[in-house]
Amino acid sequence: MATQRLALIPDLHETKQDDDLKKRLVNVLHSRHVPGGESVHFHVKGGTVVAHGPMRSMHAKWLCVECCRHVAGVIKFVDELVVDVPRRSRPRARSSAIPCG
Repeated sequence: MATQRLALIPDLHETKQDDDLKKRLVNVLHSRHVPGGESVHFHVKGGTVVAHGPMRSMHAKWLCVECCRHVAGVIKFVDELVVDVPRRSRPRARSSAIPCG
C-alpha cells in the first residue's frame, strides 16, 4: 500500500499550496466536528490528497470523505481511511444453542 501512495505522490516535498490545502482539510474536519477527524493524516501533492488513519465508524468515514472532497483545491481524493471499531462497542455474536422458533 505504501508503494501505491508513493506512486500517486512521486515527490514527497510539499509546496506552499500543498501545505495550505492540508491546513484547509484539517480545518474543515475540525469545524464540521467529524468524529475521529483529529486522527486523519493527509499527504498532498498538486491537488491530489491521500487521507489515511483510523475512523470510529462508517458514518464518520463517509462524513470525512465528503467534507474533504468539497474543499477548494482538491482535484483527486484517495481514501485510505480504515474503520476501527473499539472492542467494547462491537456487537456480541448470537448463540446458536437456542432455537429460533
